[in-house]
Amino acid sequence: MNLVLNEWTDESINNFYNYFIQFSKGSDDIEFEKKISNTFYDCVAIPYSIIDSMSKKIAKGNYSDFINKIELKNFSLTILFGKIISKIKNADEQINYLEKYISVCDSWAQVDTLNFSFNISNKQKYFDYAASCIKDKNPFKKRLGIIILLKGFINNIDINRVFDIILTLSNESDYYVNMAIAWLLCEAFVKCRDKTMSFLKNKKISTFVLNKTISKCRDSKRVSTEDKSYLKTLMKK
Repeated sequence: MNLVLNEWTDESINNFYNYFIQFSKGSDDIEFEKKISNTFYDCVAIPYSIIDSMSKKIAKGNYSDFINKIELKNFSLTILFGKIISKIKNADEQINYLEKYISVCDSWAQVDTLNFSFNISNKQKYFDYAASCIKDKNPFKKRLGIIILLKGFINNIDINRVFDIILTLSNESDYYVNMAIAWLLCEAFVKCRDKTMSFLKNKKISTFVLNKTISKCRDSKRVSTEDKSYLKTLMKK
């Protein structure tokens, strides 16, 4: 099916639904996808490689027409939605669609599939948007904010202001938010070791996040054996 279209009519949208579902991997994979994603959407288990390939083609045409008309009938279609948004280069346009996307997300996987086009001219926009997401009550929007910081701001220039935002979540109770924080801090340890070590030693984050961060660092091949041993002494009981 041709996915590079200047206009998505009702007919082409319906044709796409029929085309899309043909790539389902079947009942065993559907059951696994449902379990691992913990989503309320119906699952059809379309391979991510196929979804990504489709998103690249759709993005070459009138992608806004597609994502404004598509009905998110299943989990795989939401992932496709996210991957198309990830192809948008204009920060303002992407953030506008992210607001629409995050309102339909109910799984960590939908958030984590996103990518962002950071550059010198738009980084502050993404940082401000991430900070606003983290203040939201929706846990998946909070996770979105953390993922933006993780993918664009884990460097020695930005890391201290990332830490300042993370400290505002010291009383966070949502599992998926806290796991994203631990992922971010593990990546920070790899890329900004000294500053992150000092941050962890202060132990101002929750016991769960501290211990999960250290666990992730100890599992990483990018962390030295010596650091793994020392980090273990920082774990809280």
